[in-house]
Amino acid sequence: LPAVVLLMSLLRSGTDAQLIPLLTPRVSKQPEEILRMMAPSRVKPRRIRDVRWPGFTEATHCRYARFRAFGLSGFDRVIYLDADSFVVAPLDTLFKVDRLGAVPGAYPRSLSSSLLVLKPSIDMMENLVTRSEAQFDDVGAAQVLEGHLDERSEDARFDGETEGWLSLDAKYALAPSMLSDPAGAKLDGIRTALGTRGERSAHGRA
Repeated sequence: LPAVVLLMSLLRSGTDAQLIPLLTPRVSKQPEEILRMMAPSRVKPRRIRDVRWPGFTEATHCRYARFRAFGLSGFDRVIYLDADSFVVAPLDTLFKVDRLGAVPGAYPRSLSSSLLVLKPSIDMMENLVTRSEAQFDDVGAAQVLEGHLDERSEDARFDGETEGWLSLDAKYALAPSMLSDPAGAKLDGIRTALGTRGERSAHGRA
């Protein structure tokens, strides 16, 4: 289960943040209980609904699930991670960024949605879900997010005046995919988020 490896790496990194595995409907009760038992006071699995689009299949059902992380409205800041990531150093400093953060994609001005620093917003989640549900082609989550930010760059802003998303250091892209099953996180239907609340959110405290 790639999510177990990720959660173990997060717990060992020393983060104080709440760890929130996002579980799609295909995740059975047993994996949920395994994740919860890893650290009952820290790991709080949350069930999320599928994001369906015309090309929705069993093999691609997780493609846009990450956008549900924008719906974690009980937190001031959230760091989203794909389930096949592996954390080797604390990420809590990312809670200090002033706008939506992502590692750069393979092309100029493109982003990767495997790690996102975001401010929860129900409005933005609903907008991204609506955009996803309208996709007839093989369009990835990163392209959907890029399209949204191209039209509404102000939505990347947290508290300041800066618009547009923040390109994070390439070191945050070093998430070895060999730690996951060959089919990747698609098999387990789990995504993971770190959430923080309040003025102490830079240190991930509730």
